[in-house]
Amino acid sequence: MSQQSKKNAEHMEWEQQEGDGGNNRGSKGIVEEGGKWGDGLEPEEQDVLEAAEKSRKSAATLGDGNSTQVSLRERKKLVLAFAEFVGSGEKLMEDMREQIYRYTNLTARVRDVVLKPVQQFVEQLAKRHRELDSGKWERIVMRMMRDHGIENFSELQAAISGAGRKERVADEEVEKSDNEWKFLQENWERQNDELRQRLEKARAEAEDLQLQLDAVQIEKEGCEKEMERLERAWKLERKTAKELRQMMEQSTGALQEARNTIGRFERIIECMARAREPKER
Repeated sequence: MSQQSKKNAEHMEWEQQEGDGGNNRGSKGIVEEGGKWGDGLEPEEQDVLEAAEKSRKSAATLGDGNSTQVSLRERKKLVLAFAEFVGSGEKLMEDMREQIYRYTNLTARVRDVVLKPVQQFVEQLAKRHRELDSGKWERIVMRMMRDHGIENFSELQAAISGAGRKERVADEEVEKSDNEWKFLQENWERQNDELRQRLEKARAEAEDLQLQLDAVQIEKEGCEKEMERLERAWKLERKTAKELRQMMEQSTGALQEARNTIGRFERIIECMARAREPKER
């Protein structure tokens, strides 16, 4: 485990012991542990404590001021510099510890009292920096600014405002499209209902026509059967008429032959009658 990891573990253990109010104690916690600033200390020690407190307050207000008009390149340098500043906290602690040990005669307890607020500030600063993804969000914003040719906060604000207006226009267009879509959908549903009703009506008419067609088909089949019966009867009548015609023709021939025979008998009788007349004379 590295030294920084050990310090983080010790800091987390200290926070658990101090409770929820430990993060806001600051110099108040120092007062509770060692009394008021400068109580019972030599003037030299008081100067060191005051210098440490000023350093802490100065670092706490780092970055204040109007920095909205800096260029993108300067902003990038500031973000990188702040990340380096946060990362140099441990080295700052070591340098302060070494300087206090070298140039003062403070006791170990006083040195710890002096360094504790700085150590708390450094650890809290590193923790907050990690909670903010170590400047990742700023780098993403700056990358987007670079891709869109935006150099400072004013241009970014103008671009966002323009994007907001475009978004509102897009929202209005989307709402208009939604209304048109709803109108078209309602119109389509209405036409679909009308077509469905027409289809149901046509289906009912088709069913009626099918019933009529079935009745006509049945009647047709009956007519076909009747025609077949009549055709058979006609053929039978035709055959019978033919036979009768033949019988009539045969009867006519026999009648003519009988007439001829009668005529011959009459001529024979007439001849016989003529033959008897001379003998009687």
